[in-house]
Amino acid sequence: MDFGDCKNLRIVWGNNCIDRNAQLFGRLGKYALIVTGKNSARKSGALADVINALERNSVRYKLFEEVVENPTLSVAEGIGEAARKFGADFLVGIGGGSALDATRAGSIFAVNKFRKSSDVYKCEFEETLPFVCGGTTAGTGSEVDSIAIISEDGGKKRSIKNAKLYAWFSFCDPKYTLSLSYRQTVSTALDAFCHCLESWFSKASTEESREYAAQGAALIYPNLVKLVGDRYILYNKRLREELYYGSLWGGLAIDIAGTGFPHPCGYVLTETCGVPHGIATAVFENAFLRHSLNELPEERDRLFETIGAGEKDIYDTITALTKNNIRISKELCDEIGERLKTAPATERTLGEFSWEEGKQLAEIRFLDRRLLEKFSGRWTL
Repeated sequence: MDFGDCKNLRIVWGNNCIDRNAQLFGRLGKYALIVTGKNSARKSGALADVINALERNSVRYKLFEEVVENPTLSVAEGIGEAARKFGADFLVGIGGGSALDATRAGSIFAVNKFRKSSDVYKCEFEETLPFVCGGTTAGTGSEVDSIAIISEDGGKKRSIKNAKLYAWFSFCDPKYTLSLSYRQTVSTALDAFCHCLESWFSKASTEESREYAAQGAALIYPNLVKLVGDRYILYNKRLREELYYGSLWGGLAIDIAGTGFPHPCGYVLTETCGVPHGIATAVFENAFLRHSLNELPEERDRLFETIGAGEKDIYDTITALTKNNIRISKELCDEIGERLKTAPATERTLGEFSWEEGKQLAEIRFLDRRLLEKFSGRWTL
């Protein structure tokens, strides 16, 4: 299976894919708003390649470089306003999950008005401004899904999902991930692996989503093992390709089956403690896998055969890469429980998993009743 087999998606992949397919930009109009952050798009070379492609098609462009990690509704609204003022025919999102999700949400605000900006979470819109994605990390799979994770202005992460949120084209070139640091590589790779596992063991999974998850897990896991012991392998071209394409398969899988309880638990650690998203999710992944294998034992051998490793190997690899000394207060454990009460991911978790169980897992893993603040410690890898 390759990406050409994926229905209703326009995935353009491979080395120098933007340069080789520059004519696609010209199909979308003559005015483009480029949406990105301050660093990764430039550092990776993706921004320069996009600008070159736009200029070759006589497309005028303007930069919106105000996207930050965990973008908020205000940022998405700002993108919509900037697009309208410039008269943009389409958006070009360049970056990791934050930039691509902000682009996706900005495409909504560019052509829709809401009584309250938070009404966008109702997902009742029927039109978006066309947009193109160019990924620079190997984690979220945002290039290929129809989900935007946008924080409320108060900080709480929420999702927007709608069939209108697929990119018109997604340019997927692993070379743009070569500029990622070791910690960024580990965090994003773990996020992608969590996507594969959580979609595989989801109540909403289908044979199609499990096939995508299997494709992704088979590419990602062996490289996680390599990352445990070798920080210098970052410059290995094959590792970069496999992690990146694996993240795309993971994105395709969660677009169908969604994620499990580690994601909403991790959101709280990211929002409050500043733990990178991939790590914040992965610290709950071993508990998720133990639970899931008990609930669906018939998938046990298929998983282990797919990734070429046993149960203990997976646990040990995740533990090694998520090494931390984080401790959290009873108050923050309660917040995790409250988040799980309303999270769709809780409902998608196999069996009779409850928010109380999720809260208890957080307490076992991180609780320190002596803490005066909400948290202490950090990811120590």
